[in-house]
Amino acid sequence: MELKISDKVNQYFEKVKKETNRKIRVIIVDNFLVAGMVAAFSPDPSFIKIGVLKNIINDSNNLENSLAHEVTHGLLLYGYGYSTLKPITQLNETQNKSLGLIGTMIDDIVVNKLIQDEGFEPYAKVYPSMVSKEATALNKGKNFYNMFDSDEVFKSRFITFRYVLAWGFNEYFNIDNNLRVDINKYFKAVKKQYEEISRTSQKITESIRVNNIFTADGHRKVYKEILDIWGLNESVEFVSFNSQ
Repeated sequence: MELKISDKVNQYFEKVKKETNRKIRVIIVDNFLVAGMVAAFSPDPSFIKIGVLKNIINDSNNLENSLAHEVTHGLLLYGYGYSTLKPITQLNETQNKSLGLIGTMIDDIVVNKLIQDEGFEPYAKVYPSMVSKEATALNKGKNFYNMFDSDEVFKSRFITFRYVLAWGFNEYFNIDNNLRVDINKYFKAVKKQYEEISRTSQKITESIRVNNIFTADGHRKVYKEILDIWGLNESVEFVSFNSQ
């Protein structure tokens, strides 16, 4: 199955290759272990490796934005000196999933801002409607995140993850006014139903603002603060690659 990459993406790929001194390898896959994923960056000794779900290869807009997003994760790691996390002790399921949340909610703010600056869409088409749906449900007192009721620790961290990502769009991005209104409604709804989670989320967003995650050093400091808040500092180490 042939993957057709637009000129726009090719031009961005060339920029990333120069910044990282790495070739980019795109692999078409039948599925991902995590439901809902359409593309994923995977660390690799030699390449910037991206997996793409075969179901989206004919959806040009989705494919274009997904490729730009995932290759930018490689740019941060191999070009800009950003760090990733590696467990140094045996982690339980909640801890493992929590590390994934940290990486996504902090890295994606940087990645999405960079791709928006390059002319790509910074979020999926479904994101605005999802935020609106969340805000409405929480304002009505509904248990919108009931799929995580069996793990209350992870549930609280997932809500934090959603809050921080929304804050990032509100703080750093050029977004539609309707989305901005819905995001602010969402913040108020989280505070109303989950006041303690709201306070924790605001502590993290303040750390992002103060430390500047758009630098490798600031990104690392924010990671450390979240690891401390979630009690994971002693369980992981930072891994970085020399930018080339």
